[in-house]
Amino acid sequence: MMKISSLLFSLGFLVTGWSGFAGMVSAAPAQAPAGGSWSVLVVDQLAARTKDAPAKWATIWSDGANYRRFEAPVFSLGGKPYTLKVTNTTKRETCSQGKYPFTLSVDQLVAEPLGGGTAKTLIGQTSLQAAKDLMKEHLSSCEGMKPYPYSPDTTESYERARIRVVSIYGDNLGLETVTESLAYGKPKALVSNEWATYQFKDEDLVKVGRKALPDGAVTEATSAFLKLAPAERDAYSPADMSRYAFAPAGGGVAVEFGVPATQDAAMGTVRTVRVVKPNGLKDDYSKTRQAFVDTHPKLIAWDKASVYTVAPDQSSVVYAQDGKLYWQPVTGKAKLLGQVKDVRGWQWQNARQLSAAEKKALGMP
Repeated sequence: MMKISSLLFSLGFLVTGWSGFAGMVSAAPAQAPAGGSWSVLVVDQLAARTKDAPAKWATIWSDGANYRRFEAPVFSLGGKPYTLKVTNTTKRETCSQGKYPFTLSVDQLVAEPLGGGTAKTLIGQTSLQAAKDLMKEHLSSCEGMKPYPYSPDTTESYERARIRVVSIYGDNLGLETVTESLAYGKPKALVSNEWATYQFKDEDLVKVGRKALPDGAVTEATSAFLKLAPAERDAYSPADMSRYAFAPAGGGVAVEFGVPATQDAAMGTVRTVRVVKPNGLKDDYSKTRQAFVDTHPKLIAWDKASVYTVAPDQSSVVYAQDGKLYWQPVTGKAKLLGQVKDVRGWQWQNARQLSAAEKKALGMP
């Protein structure tokens, strides 16, 4: 695994919520199921991201007895739930008489603890400082600058960066990072797109290596990419499958490869190639899930669920079917958690690790 030196996040959401199932407020939350120690975070994509705007998200949390919805991505970091938000720093400076302007726009990913307390700035500090240093260098060079035929003295130099959530699969956070850099005198900006999966370890985000990929995923994705019509793939790097994110697909995983653009007209974008692996990743969870399905073949209609995930203690399954999200215990009836549009993430949270303040924020007794 490789550590990220800097990342930037371009999401900004407000958090709202309520207790009870299917949006109904409960005056007195029900007691947690006997023996139940796990709660789930299900991340729903309300509107897909575009080149110019981030996706819109909601997160549904439940422990099988209580329910709350957040209009934001909620992610468990080190066993503690956080709301992910972004702060942006934008600054513009010019040389004398307003000439040779330079602008920086840098986001920082901030994790706000659900139970209150000091927020963590996870990523973005290094990139922000680097952008400030470039601005300082630019301004210190003002006296020696001269206009070029293709770059008049009103040309804006800039450093920009953004990152967008792609998906969440267990402890894997899929992100798309786009950076743009234009120094004065250069004919065009340098643009890059990084599509990758990360985990939170040792108080830092760590990039997940290729060893985590399911067997055969790269071969299948390469074949699918090469079968695309030339007009759909010619602007992109030839079968570069080194960038990917994990997303839920049925009970397994979809590996979504982001093939980066190589032609100017498409720079900053990727061509997505999706490969579904019903057996999931090469991890303990996938083995637990399959054992649960084998033991309870008729608990739900497994083949009709668009997404399902099994609790680590195998006490229940949470699944989406026909636009609705359910909690199904091993014994008893399924409980409706709410409506979903496009489930792009799930993560289990050990309720025993929650503080009293976090439980209160989630509506737990």
